Amino acid sequence: RIHVDGQGEYVCRVQNNRLSIENSVRLTIQAAPNFTIPLTDKHMDNRGNLTWTCEAFGILDITYDWFKNGELLDPETLLSDDRGDRYSI
Repeated sequence: RIHVDGQGEYVCRVQNNRLSIENSVRLTIQAAPNFTIPLTDKHMDNRGNLTWTCEAFGILDITYDWFKNGELLDPETLLSDDRGDRYSI
């Protein structure tokens, strides 16, 4: 089974008493994103502060989008970090 740590260059060398030859191949792995921290429902007092953190792992790089009731939220309302993985209300 292939795992993320299996990524890299592999070399096969064959030899006999007189000669040695080798060939190399490169394995690049892509992985579908999966959540590393679960999001949970929250019950808050009116005018309370709340920050949700959505963290995921994936290969290639992943991006984050937040939606409310099916509508994409304005990226300007996201907390200022380079990933967009947090939303504050």
